[in-house]
Amino acid sequence: MKKRQVSMVALVTAAVMAITATPVHADAASGAAWLATQQQADGGFEGAGFAGFETADAILALAESVQTGDPWDAGAARSAVAAVTTDTGLTPYDAIDDEAEAGPSAGGAAKLIALVAAPGGWADGLSPVAFDPGQDGGAVDLVSTMTAGLDAGTGLYGTFGDTLLAVLAYRQLCLDISAATVSALLAASAPSGGWNFAGDPDDDVFDPDITGRTLQAIAASGVPVDDPAVTAGLRRLAVEHDAASGGWVSFGESNPNSTAMAILGLDAYGIDTGTRVWRDDIAPERASEPSPSPTDYLLGQQLADGRITSPSDAFGVNTFATSQGVQALTRRWDWTAPAGCPDLSAPAPPTSSTTIPPTTVAPPTTVPVTAPSSTPTTALATATPSATVQVAGTSTTATATLATTGSSSWGTVLLAGLMVLLGVVAVRVSGRMAPDRRS
Repeated sequence: MKKRQVSMVALVTAAVMAITATPVHADAASGAAWLATQQQADGGFEGAGFAGFETADAILALAESVQTGDPWDAGAARSAVAAVTTDTGLTPYDAIDDEAEAGPSAGGAAKLIALVAAPGGWADGLSPVAFDPGQDGGAVDLVSTMTAGLDAGTGLYGTFGDTLLAVLAYRQLCLDISAATVSALLAASAPSGGWNFAGDPDDDVFDPDITGRTLQAIAASGVPVDDPAVTAGLRRLAVEHDAASGGWVSFGESNPNSTAMAILGLDAYGIDTGTRVWRDDIAPERASEPSPSPTDYLLGQQLADGRITSPSDAFGVNTFATSQGVQALTRRWDWTAPAGCPDLSAPAPPTSSTTIPPTTVAPPTTVPVTAPSSTPTTALATATPSATVQVAGTSTTATATLATTGSSSWGTVLLAGLMVLLGVVAVRVSGRMAPDRRS
C-alpha cells in the first residue's frame, strides 16, 4: 500500500509540472452582466433567501470580470461592484455592510475578508479591522470576529467549511496560518482521496465542491503538490470527472457549482482543465474514455442572457451558479498570493472619488498560474490605493452620475425625533439597528 501511494504522488507531481493553467473566456462578461439584473432592493443578491449565501460570491465575480491583466486592479474591482446599483442608489457594498453589522460567525467574517475586502484592496471602507463598505459609520472588526472562532485544540474555526474560508482569509491578510489548522485540513482527507462536507476522514463520500475549496486553502497554506493528501485529492477529482458531461456530479447530476469549485481547486495547483491532458496524466487508466472540457461544460450551461443554469433552478433561480461559474471562467483572483497586505492596526485610508465613464464588463486576458511554493508567504508589499467611484443608475445599467450611497439614516432621524418629543434624556445607540437575519 505504501509503495502504491509513493507511485501515485510521483505520477500526480509529474502531471502538475507538465500542465499550466491558461484559458480565460469572454463569456464571463455576459455572466457578470446577468448578475447585475438580479440585484435585490437592498443592493445584494440573496435570490435564494438565505442571508450571507450569495452576495459575497457575486461581488467577487463582478470584481474578477473586469480584470484585464496582471497585477490585480483593486480600483477596477471596486468600481465594477459600485457600478451595479438599485434605483435608489444602493450597491452590493451596502448589502454586504448590513450583513457585517448583523454579526457574522467566524466563517462569515472570513468570507467577507476573503471574497470582498481583499479583492477590493482594503480601501473605501474595506479595511478588515474597520469594515464599513456602505460607509455609514458602523465599522466592524472582522479580523477579531474570525480569530475568536479558533478552537486551539482542533485548529478549526467552527465547521470545516468555515475553516477553509478562514485559511483563505489569513492568506490574504498576510498572517501566519496555524500549523494545527493546516494539519487538520490534511488529516480530513477521505480514504479514497478528496474531502467531504463535514471534513470527516472516516467517511468516503466525495464532495467535489469541498474538495475544490480545500485544495484552494491548502495551496494558499503553502502545502506542496507532492503532499499525499494533495495528490490524493487531485487524483480523486480526475477519477470523478464525468466523461459524459465534462463536469462534476453532485446529488446524481452534473452541477455547475461543483464543476466551478473543482476547476478552481485544480487551478490552485496550476492544472489547466482546458484540455484532456490534465486527466490523462493524473488518471491514466481513463485515457481511453471521452474527456470533455469542464470549461466547455460550464459554457454549455450558459444561456444567451449570461445566466449559468443549474439543477438547483428547480427550487428557484439564484445567482450562485453564475457567480461561481464566472470565477471559474476568469480565474483572475489568485488565492495563493495576496494582492497586498492590509494595515491591521488602523482603518485603511479612503481613496479619492472621481467620475468615470459608464462601466462595461470587458473580457479578461489570459494569465498563467503556477503551483505554490512549499513555504507560505507571510508578507507582501501593500497595494497602491486607486481612485474609485460610486455610480448611480438602474439595477442593470451604470451611468456616470455620482450618487450618495450607503445605508438610510431614517432610523437615526426618527430616534432623534422621539428623543425630543418624549424628553428622553439618554438613549444608547450601538450602530444601525439592523435585524440579525442569520439562522
